[in-house]
Amino acid sequence: MGHPEEVDIIVAGGGPAGCVVAGRLAYADPNLKVMLIEGEYFTVHCRHLH
Repeated sequence: MGHPEEVDIIVAGGGPAGCVVAGRLAYADPNLKVMLIEGEYFTVHCRHLH
């Protein structure tokens, strides 16, 4: 997956809450471009997001 030039919503933090918010927003409107930003190198909470 490449880096998008534009996004509609940015969610900061890939912890459990950030993953839920990003996932629910993407599910609610599949046309939204949702970017999830995480400061850690690896997170186990968001394995289902692409």
